[in-house]
Amino acid sequence: MSEKNSGLLVPNKLVGNDQPIEGVIHCRMSVDDPKSVEFPEAEVPPEEYARRLKVEVERLARQSPAEWMFWLDESAKKHGIEPAQLKAMIQATIKQREKEAKETKAEDRQREQRAERKQERDGRFSRQEQERARKEAERARKEAERIEREQEEQRKKRETVFAEIADLPRMTHAARLKEAASRLGEDPETLIEEFELFFATRSLPAELVPWPDPVDTAELLAGIEAKFRRHVVVSDSIAVATALWVLFTYLVEIAVYAPKLLFTFPERDAGKSTALHVLRWMVQRPYLAVEATGAAAYRIADRLRCTFLLDEADTLFGRSTVLAHIVNESWTNSGAKIPRVGPRGEVMEFDVYGT
Repeated sequence: MSEKNSGLLVPNKLVGNDQPIEGVIHCRMSVDDPKSVEFPEAEVPPEEYARRLKVEVERLARQSPAEWMFWLDESAKKHGIEPAQLKAMIQATIKQREKEAKETKAEDRQREQRAERKQERDGRFSRQEQERARKEAERARKEAERIEREQEEQRKKRETVFAEIADLPRMTHAARLKEAASRLGEDPETLIEEFELFFATRSLPAELVPWPDPVDTAELLAGIEAKFRRHVVVSDSIAVATALWVLFTYLVEIAVYAPKLLFTFPERDAGKSTALHVLRWMVQRPYLAVEATGAAAYRIADRLRCTFLLDEADTLFGRSTVLAHIVNESWTNSGAKIPRVGPRGEVMEFDVYGT
């Protein structure tokens, strides 16, 4: 495959601002210009380190105990502290939040009590009215408990259905999910989005164990390039850029920008999908997505922090401008969030930064 018949695109955004270098080759991560790839500083200033650690602690503290314990060792290693120390910080943050919540609840209760006493003193409400209000509050409490029980039962039913569908051939998933949505009385699109997250969690590989000894970076990059060339015929520039991008997927969480890697070719059956499947065995936490929706993409990116591998991305972006906007936003670690309203009216925020 010559360089004129192959292409690589590593822009800071997949859509827009990409200038061709030669023919169909689009490359922002050029071998001749190493400054176009920004890797994190070897040393982080104490203030920035403290800020990042605080952000990580607060992020983990918002998760369930099972989730933050799952990420504990990796996060501790990433920030250079002992897991026990990070665990203590997370527990302290959780306790502080619980304390603040209790204090807020106590203050609210005190205000309610003062208002009730004032109402009694002023004689604005009769005993019958107060009793009626009490009964209404009790009914509301029972109604809330009933709704919560129903939602928990519905969640268990969904997970049972998801587990059954996940074991079936991928081409049957959409039809089975529509049938399940009708049976469960849920919105089909919402059910499909939740299934994508469930399926992605099952398909992610086990966490890699870091090599205990120091690693020669040049030797590692050469090994990655050799492994890629064993299955894909590419030019030197594409092979080098691909090896650099593979290594970057393991550093993306401490970087400011996340460049994207795009294989292009003017003809079909040039090996783009083959290259994608080879990368699947080398990048960090790979998730190979087919016909991904925007809603599924930002949920998976926020909760699983995986490396998205999108096949036929050019045609997919043409059909889903929402997905294209999400991928565009994921290139910078700016802290921007995607807000969505949950089933109970609560506002949920999703962070899509990553590879």
